[in-house]
Amino acid sequence: MMLGSSVGAWYWIANKQSVHPRKQIRWNPDPGTHPFVLAAEFDGLSPAVVRTRSTTRRSQHAHAAHPERHEETCKINADGWIGPLWSLKPEVVNQPNYSCSEPDEDLVDILRAGEWP
Repeated sequence: MMLGSSVGAWYWIANKQSVHPRKQIRWNPDPGTHPFVLAAEFDGLSPAVVRTRSTTRRSQHAHAAHPERHEETCKINADGWIGPLWSLKPEVVNQPNYSCSEPDEDLVDILRAGEWP
């Protein structure tokens, strides 16, 4: 399995690349970027099942900033909230957009189980 293809891998995606493959709409129509975390294993061929993350849009699941330098490429440096499921086209879930792997194993277990409190 390639790096970053497992549940809990974070990707920093430009809003213009955040088009849902079936709905054909962007996660956010504004300019900018958003982090997405894999909520299912990713094979590189099918759309990626992800959850969104926001520092402004509150949800029931708070998500702390990641520890400084836990991975050199990590961009999750502010507290926020994990949001709803979304899908991304497989070509945007790639090495240039990779941020890091989720350091909170409890969150990875929740994502993997598909049980969302």
